[in-house]
Amino acid sequence: MADRHVVLKNATKEIAHLQGKAVTFMAPLAVDRGQTISLTGAPGPVWVSGHTEALFRAVRNLVENAIRHTPAGVSIEVEVTEDGVVRVLDDGPGVPEADRESIFRRFYSERPNAEQFGKHSGLGLSICRQIVDAYGGSIAAGN
Repeated sequence: MADRHVVLKNATKEIAHLQGKAVTFMAPLAVDRGQTISLTGAPGPVWVSGHTEALFRAVRNLVENAIRHTPAGVSIEVEVTEDGVVRVLDDGPGVPEADRESIFRRFYSERPNAEQFGKHSGLGLSICRQIVDAYGGSIAAGN
């Protein structure tokens, strides 16, 4: 199972609402690819600091990454925890340990399955990292 997640600090924006908007925005792509996508997490508001559009873009990019780099039939779950962690989980092939830092570099695209999932610019996760760094957060990938 792959895990892409963001930790954001200091309360000023309600992240669960942004998470819902990002999933709604990306759901047609998931459906077109034969994937399911769901929202889970904290029952109430979760406040984090940051510019609304930048936070939306970070979550959207994580969701898009999961959709684009997992095969058809995969289930994707987008979760926000009470402490402001946004996780995008899927039951796809995962991220090899050796690549877990590299995937956040600009233009990184050395994926063994690139022909299966299509070539992309390699900017999405780099943009995520820049956004969370700007707000004192962190980003990581794991299995």
